[in-house]
Amino acid sequence: MPTTYTSADPPQSRTVPYVRLATEKDYPQLIALGTRAFAKDPMLLYVGSVQQMSSFMAQVQGHTLAPSDEGSLRIFMEFVLYSTLSKHGRITVAAVPSDLDNNEMVASATYWLPPSKLVETRQATKPRDGAASMLGAWGVGGTARMTEDYLKKVHNIIVNSFKRRGFQESEVGSSAWYLNLAMTDPALQGRGFLSMLMREQFAHAPGQTYILETTTEKAKNQYLHYGFELQETFCAGEGQIGVDGLPATHENGAGGVKAYPMIKASAKTITPCKVVLTSNCLSAVG
Repeated sequence: MPTTYTSADPPQSRTVPYVRLATEKDYPQLIALGTRAFAKDPMLLYVGSVQQMSSFMAQVQGHTLAPSDEGSLRIFMEFVLYSTLSKHGRITVAAVPSDLDNNEMVASATYWLPPSKLVETRQATKPRDGAASMLGAWGVGGTARMTEDYLKKVHNIIVNSFKRRGFQESEVGSSAWYLNLAMTDPALQGRGFLSMLMREQFAHAPGQTYILETTTEKAKNQYLHYGFELQETFCAGEGQIGVDGLPATHENGAGGVKAYPMIKASAKTITPCKVVLTSNCLSAVG
């Protein structure tokens, strides 16, 4: 069973998977992990205007996307990482120890934004977060697809959900955590690593309200298990793309990519939180 270790545990005592805070030395591995984990994510395929997956032989060699598309996805993963860091986010990893040189491998990670630190759309204009590179990779069209066709819809659904609970948008407070990114290495999914990270976060900030959105049925069901409630669903790219995020065909239809905004309310009450357009919360679960 995966185990959560505290920072007080000496490295040599770690013989099973454990949770720890990410450090700067993890950043390259996190970017590479995100690029692998989200290579088939329908929403990012749509936003990145990916026309087709790579050939069978290329996928066998570990390249799900064409080089240019993979490069754009990597740039986006850099942006999400550094925008989280610039907002003093909390990045946790599930690490698997290795017998080689007392080393380890990051199997899963979560990027949490604490209350009052949500990433707004204007974050996409900050050079230090990699905004210029992201705009160059996605172009104006891709950026508009992310903000207008996806994030604004998420924003409206979450705000309306709070309004139905008696809160006004102008009253929003500062007690909600936002899951900016969650990912597990595709080769290591199904082993409980994401569950480790979620339990650790809930223990770190118990009784808090949490917000996320995800874009796959599998991830949605997993978050339901963690106590999140689905608010509404909507589709981005209707009439243009299929459910897989690729251009519409006879086989995949043109229904668009479904998104699932979700809230885990405090056990006592829902404290209103400022809901703003965020960089992205997508989940490649495990």
